[in-house]
Amino acid sequence: MPLNLGSKSTRDDFVDKAVPADARDNWLSVFAVWVGFIVVIGIMAVGGGLASQMQLRDLIPAVVGGNVLLAAFAFFSGWIGAASGMTFNQLAAISFPGFSWRLVTAYVPIVLIGWFGVEAAIFGNLIGEILDLPTLGRRALMSGATLAFAVSSYWGFVAMRWVSMVAVPCVILLGGYALLSMTGGNEARFGFGEDALDLSTAVSLVSGTWIMGVLTCLPDLTRFCRTPLTGAVVGSAGILFGNSFTLFVGASGAALANEYDPAKILVSFGLIPLAVLLALANIWTTNDNNMYSAALNAARIFSVSRQRAVIGCAILAAAFAALDPTRISFLFSFLTFMGSTSPALGGVVLGSWVMRHAAGWKCARAWPAWLGWIVGSVCGVGLGGIWTVPVGFASGWIAWMGLARLPSARFLKN
Repeated sequence: MPLNLGSKSTRDDFVDKAVPADARDNWLSVFAVWVGFIVVIGIMAVGGGLASQMQLRDLIPAVVGGNVLLAAFAFFSGWIGAASGMTFNQLAAISFPGFSWRLVTAYVPIVLIGWFGVEAAIFGNLIGEILDLPTLGRRALMSGATLAFAVSSYWGFVAMRWVSMVAVPCVILLGGYALLSMTGGNEARFGFGEDALDLSTAVSLVSGTWIMGVLTCLPDLTRFCRTPLTGAVVGSAGILFGNSFTLFVGASGAALANEYDPAKILVSFGLIPLAVLLALANIWTTNDNNMYSAALNAARIFSVSRQRAVIGCAILAAAFAALDPTRISFLFSFLTFMGSTSPALGGVVLGSWVMRHAAGWKCARAWPAWLGWIVGSVCGVGLGGIWTVPVGFASGWIAWMGLARLPSARFLKN
């Protein structure tokens, strides 16, 4: 175990500086945490939604195409995280100099706290159904689950690594068992919904599932990798395996039993302890990552310790979870929002780091980055469909490069 838990920098997981070489970890630890982040019930719901609106022959290329696109961005983002040793928040401070980086990176914890509350509400609602609790009892469980899931985030990357090492195999085995238990007497039925999705829209939805995580959260993890290539491979392989598995589990469950959540499938067979274990392992590994990245950003924004930031973010998430934000339409709206704005922000932040280190570019003003984010978002949303992610990312980067070279941006080149 390379990290010395007694040092202040380690307790805060290097929130204010790059991870030094002697604190880097092996690839398997980072891969396990990253896959644990990706495999979650909320994305299974997306797979279930795709299964209801597409035939299998169209769903497979949609899932594969969307994940290949995500994997390409994960390779790039993972490389930069490992090469720089920096969190996304630290990288954003380079492209958004001055006070404005605090405003920009507030975007990340707001979205992640929302996801944290959604996933905790899913778990609390499942337990409430099993115990047949009234609405008030379910809401209390949702909030309580939120606080419980934050424990490993509080202790940091080392604790999250151990949770993922145990939980990820558990999710894969129990999720697979739930699906196998349905294949005996049920015929898979895809495209059973009233609406239909075209391939371009479906690829856009798949790429939207983790584009924010790939661009704004992955560097928080791969900064612990020992080499840039390791960070790149861990990021892309995690997406190809974890997100494909998650979407196909949700799609298969919906096609076989009209139920995307494998934990509920186990409940239907009376295997309640296994169902609770699956849901706990599934959601915990994603939510501690959500909270971890949210707290890394919040800690620097408000100049507090990472652990205090975890406590504050967990309290906000608990209040949000108590509102029970568990609706499929809500999740799809959330994915659309992330897919529309995250690529351009990633293009600006990651692109500016590349230009600084590859060409010695420096920009002393923040407004080129702000306009780059806006221009990239408008371009991505304007084209829509399969082009939202790549065009948003590229146009954000290109717009920043053009604006950063203007004299009023105080452009410098070493």
